Amino acid sequence: MIVILSACVLTICYFDFRWMIIPNWLNLAVAASGILFQYQAGAQDLLFVLIFGGAVFCFFFLVRFMHTRLRGFVGLGLGDVKMFGAAAIWVSPVLFPLFLLLASSTALLFVLIAHLTKLTSRTRLAFGPFIGVSLVITVLVERQFPL
Repeated sequence: MIVILSACVLTICYFDFRWMIIPNWLNLAVAASGILFQYQAGAQDLLFVLIFGGAVFCFFFLVRFMHTRLRGFVGLGLGDVKMFGAAAIWVSPVLFPLFLLLASSTALLFVLIAHLTKLTSRTRLAFGPFIGVSLVITVLVERQFPL
């Protein structure tokens, strides 16, 4: 399953860096493989996993909506919102904060390095690759240190 997730993440990196879009079929593949992963791992309650994924999606959709209303421009793409929901299926709610920390920290590090070149406050940033890489890292950490 990790191989499938890694292949999806690599494809997401390609699409998001090249065209600034995460196709729905890739987010669906991440979500579906996450459900299969949880089932194979013996998840006690797949319904809870799906509810958690849906709740994370709703939370980030609300963040996207509020940011757009307050700032007047979209700051978080809809593909990223969907990817957060799909990623939540893979990750335990206990480790979800670690996942968010890794995604935001790696993106901020990238912005810091890119700022030394020609990055401005209006430069669009592909966030999907950072979400994907942090998802793979978090899943590997969770497998090494099960809760």
